[in-house]
Amino acid sequence: MTNRGTSDATAPMSEKETIDTEAQRGLFRWIWRSYMRRHWPTIAVAGVLMSIEGSMLGALSYMMKPMFDQVFIEGDTGAHTESAA
Repeated sequence: MTNRGTSDATAPMSEKETIDTEAQRGLFRWIWRSYMRRHWPTIAVAGVLMSIEGSMLGALSYMMKPMFDQVFIEGDTGAHTESAA
């Protein structure tokens, strides 16, 4: 009985796994040659912009943490800015 939940890195791949891996590599090469090679600059820029967007989401969450801690955890209802009036 094999344990499907774990993977042994030293175990040799079965013939079916080898065929699947070769088919995946062939598919990736075909996609790369026929489509993605022309668009690699756009894909690279998209990756950089997605990284920036992800880091900005983290930064926004970090900046808002004190407000949530003060208002929701401590129950301070006067944690808003003073009005000019």
